[in-house]
Amino acid sequence: MTSTIFKLAVIISGLTVTAMAQAQTCNEATADDFYADQDWHAENSVSATPDGRYPEDGGVAPFATIQELIDAVQPGDCGFVRASTSPYVELGRKSGTDYSGNTFIRGGTSEDQRIIIAGYPGERPVISANQQYDSVGRAVAGFFVFGGDHITIRNFQITGTTAPGIYTHPQEPNTDIIIENNYIHHIYGEENIGGVRIDKCISCIVRGNTIHDIYDTRTHATTSNPITSEPYGMHSGVHGYYPENSIIENNHIYHVGKAIYQKEPNHNGANSNEVRYNIIENVSDAAYYLQNAGSGGAPALNAKFHHNLVRNAPIAVLAEMYEATTPSTGFEIHNNTLVNVNSLYMLQRVQDVDVFDNLIYNQNFKVGVKAAFIFTNTQTTDKNEVAYSDHNLLYGLSNLALIDRYTADNATYSTLAGWQTATSSTSILPAGRDSSTLTQAPQFTDPDNGDYELLVGSPGDAAGRFGGDIGAFGNGFVIGPGNWSKRPRFEGVTITVD
Repeated sequence: MTSTIFKLAVIISGLTVTAMAQAQTCNEATADDFYADQDWHAENSVSATPDGRYPEDGGVAPFATIQELIDAVQPGDCGFVRASTSPYVELGRKSGTDYSGNTFIRGGTSEDQRIIIAGYPGERPVISANQQYDSVGRAVAGFFVFGGDHITIRNFQITGTTAPGIYTHPQEPNTDIIIENNYIHHIYGEENIGGVRIDKCISCIVRGNTIHDIYDTRTHATTSNPITSEPYGMHSGVHGYYPENSIIENNHIYHVGKAIYQKEPNHNGANSNEVRYNIIENVSDAAYYLQNAGSGGAPALNAKFHHNLVRNAPIAVLAEMYEATTPSTGFEIHNNTLVNVNSLYMLQRVQDVDVFDNLIYNQNFKVGVKAAFIFTNTQTTDKNEVAYSDHNLLYGLSNLALIDRYTADNATYSTLAGWQTATSSTSILPAGRDSSTLTQAPQFTDPDNGDYELLVGSPGDAAGRFGGDIGAFGNGFVIGPGNWSKRPRFEGVTITVD
């Protein structure tokens, strides 16, 4: 087991004592760790019960299945899965659970004593359900966290599942789940499917993953899928009911309907997701979609969407919160680079919103909504309210703002000057709005090859609210997974849906 050492200073009678607390990282494998190795069992016969360790390391045998590994590891253990010549296909179900797949029914006990299940370093084992259901018709996930906190799932390729690739169960809250550096793609499920689904996940982290081609097989009309040739509707990269204080960061998400979908905010007054440092491309609905599952839902609180690169999507942040019991508040939308995205946000019953340092670069992109800022109102008493809007760079847009009152007196502002002097009886607009916002061409380093860093001397260079660059790049953050190179890794797509 590999460890990171944390020093704890303890003051005892005026004496400072340094204690050592161990928190395993499992970044490297050792003989003391536990293993699952499907190919080893194809080549060797074992009469005794496997103990998860190789004979040459003093053990009996590695486990043959990932589920055996999950069942064996204890808090503080590292469990590694070796890559195999064929995918791990495990359709079993734990008693009492409503989904099949590799299932956790317990977790670690603290941050220092996690349960970590990881693909062997330098390998990426493949998990697939081959689009199958289990023997009684239940959907199959790659990993299903039915119960347990302090769990890390790392470095797997997951495909062909009929439930989300990785799914935390909505029945009981799961705390401090880390889902990182996985490749999740071509998921085919029914209703609210996602590459990752974090229901009732408290302080969870989804980071460094590549997620693409997530499909809802109930919908066969290709009109709901303007991006790929699959005969299915598109669903979510990261989905979730009731997530709490969770972070979605440094992922690459594409060929989905909603990149990050918070279908129902947490009902305990906790913060919504913070979505940051992601690359989101070729999306049919929205990059960050916030919604209520029905009337009487909770408001979304303190949602954050910043330092993301979004390409080829109708809208970046869509907050349809008109069915919430009270207005949603505290949103932050800043330092995003949007390429071929016509709308930065559309707000419904959202207040106290800060919007700054966003860059929109539009090259005659065609989608259904055509304004950078959109306010819609179904409530006469609970008005949308932007508290701060400035230091944005907007280029190539047909309209700057749309105020939709659901009446005949809608207002559209096509120029920056018109937006700066706009008035509204149904939305509260910030005084002095966008007085420092720019409309010049941004001058990227190499946009034809996917490099959207600003050139020195660009209008957005050091022109941000606090003196940094406008947009996602140039401010010292890594955008996307660590192995992403700024250049497209999949076929280009042009969306022309009006």
